[in-house]
Amino acid sequence: ANVDTGIIGLFDLVRTLVRGSPAWKELAAKKELLSELFTNCLFAIPTADNHGPDAPPKCKTKDSRYAAYRLLVELCREVPTNFSILVTALLKNMKTVNPRHNWQIIPGTKDKASHGYVGLENLGATCYMNSLMQQLYCMPEFRENILSVKDQSENPEDSPLYQLQYMFAYLQESLKGSYTPTPFCSSYKDYDGNPVDTRVQMD
Repeated sequence: ANVDTGIIGLFDLVRTLVRGSPAWKELAAKKELLSELFTNCLFAIPTADNHGPDAPPKCKTKDSRYAAYRLLVELCREVPTNFSILVTALLKNMKTVNPRHNWQIIPGTKDKASHGYVGLENLGATCYMNSLMQQLYCMPEFRENILSVKDQSENPEDSPLYQLQYMFAYLQESLKGSYTPTPFCSSYKDYDGNPVDTRVQMD
Protein backbone atom coordinates (compact mmCIF):
# COMPACT_ATOMS: atom_id res chain seq x y z
CA ALA A 1 0.00 0.00 0.00
CA ASN A 2 1.16 3.51 -0.71
CA VAL A 3 2.21 5.48 2.36
CA ASP A 4 0.77 9.01 2.57
CA THR A 5 4.08 10.61 3.50
CA GLY A 6 2.75 14.14 2.96
CA ILE A 7 -0.05 13.98 5.49
CA ILE A 8 2.10 12.01 7.94
CA GLY A 9 4.73 14.75 7.77
CA LEU A 10 2.13 17.45 8.44
CA PHE A 11 0.74 15.59 11.44
CA ASP A 12 4.20 15.06 12.92
CA LEU A 13 5.09 18.73 12.35
CA VAL A 14 1.95 19.98 14.11
CA ARG A 15 2.50 17.52 16.96
CA THR A 16 6.00 18.86 17.46
CA LEU A 17 4.82 22.48 17.38
CA VAL A 18 2.01 22.09 19.93
CA ARG A 19 3.88 19.79 22.30
CA GLY A 20 4.17 21.43 25.71
CA SER A 21 1.93 24.37 24.77
CA PRO A 22 -1.64 24.05 26.12
CA ALA A 23 -2.51 27.44 24.60
CA TRP A 24 -1.61 26.25 21.10
CA LYS A 25 -3.57 23.05 21.67
CA GLU A 26 -6.66 25.02 22.67
CA LEU A 27 -6.22 27.23 19.61
CA ALA A 28 -6.02 24.13 17.42
CA ALA A 29 -9.35 22.95 18.84
CA LYS A 30 -10.94 26.35 18.21
CA LYS A 31 -9.79 26.12 14.60
CA GLU A 32 -11.59 22.73 14.45
CA LEU A 33 -8.42 20.69 14.02
CA LEU A 34 -9.77 18.08 16.45
CA SER A 35 -12.93 17.71 14.39
CA GLU A 36 -10.96 17.52 11.14
CA LEU A 37 -8.71 14.78 12.52
CA PHE A 38 -11.47 12.74 14.12
CA THR A 39 -14.08 12.98 11.39
CA ASN A 40 -12.50 13.63 8.00
CA CYS A 41 -9.13 11.99 8.60
CA LEU A 42 -10.16 8.94 10.62
CA PHE A 43 -13.85 8.08 10.81
CA ALA A 44 -15.61 9.54 7.77
CA ILE A 45 -17.09 6.77 5.60
CA PRO A 46 -17.55 6.46 1.83
CA THR A 47 -20.99 7.03 0.34
CA ALA A 48 -22.70 6.05 -2.90
CA ASP A 49 -21.75 9.45 -4.33
CA ASN A 50 -18.27 9.59 -2.85
CA HIS A 51 -16.30 6.36 -3.05
CA GLY A 52 -13.20 5.01 -4.74
CA PRO A 53 -9.57 6.10 -4.34
CA ASP A 54 -10.45 9.64 -3.20
CA ALA A 55 -13.26 8.63 -0.86
CA PRO A 56 -13.05 9.39 2.87
CA PRO A 57 -11.42 8.98 5.27
CA LYS A 58 -8.29 10.89 4.32
CA CYS A 59 -6.08 8.53 6.32
CA LYS A 60 -6.34 5.08 4.73
CA THR A 61 -3.01 3.46 5.57
CA LYS A 62 -1.85 2.11 8.90
CA ASP A 63 0.99 4.65 9.08
CA SER A 64 -1.13 7.73 8.36
CA ARG A 65 -3.84 6.66 10.81
CA TYR A 66 -1.22 6.07 13.48
CA ALA A 67 0.16 9.57 12.89
CA ALA A 68 -3.36 11.05 13.18
CA TYR A 69 -4.00 9.19 16.44
CA ARG A 70 -0.68 10.39 17.87
CA LEU A 71 -1.60 13.98 17.05
CA LEU A 72 -5.04 13.56 18.66
CA VAL A 73 -3.43 12.21 21.83
CA GLU A 74 -0.98 15.11 21.96
CA LEU A 75 -3.73 17.71 21.43
CA CYS A 76 -5.64 16.27 24.39
CA ARG A 77 -2.64 15.90 26.69
CA GLU A 78 -2.98 18.28 29.69
CA VAL A 79 -5.92 20.06 28.00
CA PRO A 80 -9.21 18.84 29.59
CA THR A 81 -11.41 20.83 27.21
CA ASN A 82 -9.87 19.13 24.18
CA PHE A 83 -10.19 15.74 25.85
CA SER A 84 -13.87 16.44 26.52
CA ILE A 85 -14.42 17.38 22.86
CA LEU A 86 -12.78 14.15 21.73
CA VAL A 87 -14.78 11.96 24.13
CA THR A 88 -18.03 13.59 23.01
CA ALA A 89 -17.17 12.94 19.36
CA LEU A 90 -16.20 9.34 20.15
CA LEU A 91 -19.43 8.61 22.03
CA LYS A 92 -21.48 10.14 19.24
CA ASN A 93 -19.65 8.01 16.69
CA MET A 94 -20.12 4.82 18.71
CA LYS A 95 -23.91 5.29 18.74
CA THR A 96 -23.97 5.07 14.94
CA VAL A 97 -21.94 1.83 14.72
CA ASN A 98 -23.62 -1.57 14.57
CA PRO A 99 -21.64 -4.36 16.23
CA ARG A 100 -20.14 -6.90 13.87
CA HIS A 101 -20.90 -10.54 14.54
CA ASN A 102 -19.53 -13.79 13.17
CA TRP A 103 -16.20 -12.50 11.91
CA GLN A 104 -15.02 -14.54 8.95
CA ILE A 105 -11.60 -12.89 8.95
CA ILE A 106 -9.14 -11.59 11.49
CA PRO A 107 -9.70 -7.79 11.39
CA GLY A 108 -6.77 -5.98 9.83
CA THR A 109 -5.29 -8.89 7.90
CA LYS A 110 -7.43 -8.57 4.75
CA ASP A 111 -8.30 -4.89 4.65
CA LYS A 112 -9.38 -3.01 1.55
CA ALA A 113 -6.40 -1.79 -0.49
CA SER A 114 -5.35 1.86 -0.33
CA HIS A 115 -6.81 2.55 -3.80
CA GLY A 116 -10.27 1.98 -2.32
CA TYR A 117 -11.51 -0.90 -4.46
CA VAL A 118 -12.68 -4.35 -3.36
CA GLY A 119 -11.78 -7.45 -5.37
CA LEU A 120 -13.71 -10.61 -6.29
CA GLU A 121 -12.18 -13.94 -5.32
CA ASN A 122 -11.61 -16.54 -8.03
CA LEU A 123 -13.61 -19.69 -7.25
CA GLY A 124 -11.54 -21.86 -9.56
CA ALA A 125 -12.37 -20.74 -13.09
CA THR A 126 -14.48 -17.62 -12.58
CA CYS A 127 -12.01 -15.02 -13.87
CA TYR A 128 -14.30 -14.29 -16.83
CA MET A 129 -17.28 -13.66 -14.55
CA ASN A 130 -15.29 -11.61 -12.05
CA SER A 131 -13.89 -9.33 -14.74
CA LEU A 132 -17.37 -8.75 -16.21
CA MET A 133 -18.91 -8.04 -12.80
CA GLN A 134 -16.14 -5.55 -11.97
CA GLN A 135 -16.59 -3.77 -15.30
CA LEU A 136 -20.34 -3.50 -14.75
CA TYR A 137 -19.80 -2.31 -11.18
CA CYS A 138 -17.45 0.44 -12.41
CA MET A 139 -20.27 1.92 -14.51
CA PRO A 140 -21.85 4.30 -11.93
CA GLU A 141 -25.23 4.67 -13.65
CA PHE A 142 -25.61 0.91 -14.17
CA ARG A 143 -24.56 0.17 -10.58
CA GLU A 144 -26.93 2.74 -9.08
CA ASN A 145 -29.85 1.47 -11.17
CA ILE A 146 -29.20 -2.12 -10.12
CA LEU A 147 -29.00 -1.15 -6.45
CA SER A 148 -32.22 0.88 -6.65
CA VAL A 149 -34.38 -1.99 -8.00
CA LYS A 150 -36.67 -3.68 -5.47
CA ASP A 151 -36.30 -7.44 -5.74
CA GLN A 152 -39.72 -9.12 -5.74
CA SER A 153 -38.59 -12.74 -5.51
CA GLU A 154 -39.96 -14.95 -2.73
CA ASN A 155 -36.52 -16.34 -1.98
CA PRO A 156 -33.93 -13.54 -2.29
CA GLU A 157 -31.05 -15.91 -1.59
CA ASP A 158 -31.89 -17.77 -4.81
CA SER A 159 -32.41 -14.58 -6.84
CA PRO A 160 -29.63 -13.52 -9.26
CA LEU A 161 -30.82 -9.90 -8.98
CA TYR A 162 -30.66 -9.91 -5.20
CA GLN A 163 -27.23 -11.57 -5.21
CA LEU A 164 -25.97 -9.07 -7.79
CA GLN A 165 -27.24 -6.21 -5.62
CA TYR A 166 -25.56 -7.76 -2.60
CA MET A 167 -22.30 -8.11 -4.51
CA PHE A 168 -22.38 -4.50 -5.75
CA ALA A 169 -23.22 -3.20 -2.27
CA TYR A 170 -20.33 -5.21 -0.86
CA LEU A 171 -17.90 -3.91 -3.49
CA GLN A 172 -19.02 -0.37 -2.69
CA GLU A 173 -19.14 -0.39 1.11
CA SER A 174 -16.97 -3.21 2.44
CA LEU A 175 -13.77 -2.62 4.38
CA LYS A 176 -12.50 -6.08 3.47
CA GLY A 177 -10.17 -6.58 0.56
CA SER A 178 -12.30 -9.01 -1.42
CA TYR A 179 -15.71 -10.65 -1.78
CA THR A 180 -16.46 -14.33 -2.43
CA PRO A 181 -19.12 -14.48 -5.18
CA THR A 182 -20.33 -18.00 -4.30
CA PRO A 183 -23.92 -16.84 -3.54
CA PHE A 184 -24.20 -15.16 -6.95
CA CYS A 185 -22.79 -18.21 -8.76
CA SER A 186 -25.25 -20.46 -6.90
CA SER A 187 -28.22 -18.27 -7.83
CA TYR A 188 -27.31 -17.91 -11.53
CA LYS A 189 -28.70 -21.06 -13.21
CA ASP A 190 -28.92 -22.47 -16.73
CA TYR A 191 -32.11 -23.64 -18.49
CA ASP A 192 -31.98 -26.95 -16.62
CA GLY A 193 -31.81 -25.21 -13.25
CA ASN A 194 -28.14 -25.96 -12.65
CA PRO A 195 -25.99 -23.27 -11.01
CA VAL A 196 -22.76 -22.01 -12.54
CA ASP A 197 -20.03 -24.64 -12.44
CA THR A 198 -17.12 -22.64 -11.06
CA ARG A 199 -14.67 -25.33 -12.21
CA VAL A 200 -15.40 -24.91 -15.93
CA GLN A 201 -13.30 -22.43 -17.90
CA MET A 202 -15.58 -20.12 -19.93
CA ASP A 203 -13.15 -17.50 -21.30
